[in-house]
Amino acid sequence: MKKYRNLIIALLTVLSFYNLYGEEKIHVAVPDGSPLAFRDETGTYRGFYVEILNEICKKEKITPLYYHGTLKACLNELDKGKIEYIMALPKEYTAKYNIIKEEVVNDWGVIYSYDKKSISSIFELSNKSVGVMSNDYYSEKVIEDLKKYRIPLKYNNFDSSDDLYTAAENKKIDFIISDRTRILENEKFAKLTRVGTELNPEDAVFLTGTAKSKGNLDVNKKRLVLLKTDTASSYNKGMLRLSSLEGKMSKG
Repeated sequence: MKKYRNLIIALLTVLSFYNLYGEEKIHVAVPDGSPLAFRDETGTYRGFYVEILNEICKKEKITPLYYHGTLKACLNELDKGKIEYIMALPKEYTAKYNIIKEEVVNDWGVIYSYDKKSISSIFELSNKSVGVMSNDYYSEKVIEDLKKYRIPLKYNNFDSSDDLYTAAENKKIDFIISDRTRILENEKFAKLTRVGTELNPEDAVFLTGTAKSKGNLDVNKKRLVLLKTDTASSYNKGMLRLSSLEGKMSKG
């Protein structure tokens, strides 16, 4: 009996060791302001890119450990080697890094209206009240463009997309400036109408890493390509969801 007990203890020790050390872990930073990857009010990491990486990691028996911070803080952590990747980093910041070049989804800044207002020129936004998400990369880029034309606007910042939508619904703001995917990820926004021109088209790179992580980036690119061929994958389910919501919105 003692012999079997010792055998069981040894087996459990091996299994515990495997659970602790056998599974690869990767550290991934998620910057503020991205709808493709974000931390919600409960501390849960969500978004299209997170769904895809989680599926890749599950298939490959890898544990993703997410880190949340400002864009500057995330870049600092990557430079120091404390993390392997940054998720959903705008291309303008990726020049000195290695990236997965495989496209996942395109994003850009768009002007929206709740009650089907239409504009034929961005100059018609003059002196209008506009709602934007705090720390939203695409909103900030659109606002930069508008400022170049010296268009006076009244900006209202919101910390959540639900609050932004409620303000539009209650007519506290005239227009919403947001990135396309953030709007499409919230089904409430299907009632919105796109107005004006789509601005600042810019890909947010799926994963960005340093020279040390180049090999792993290449592997993850292959995994991403495989997901695209699987109709039941999180990639194709997510694309279908976005297309469906965009279709509803385009009808006004």
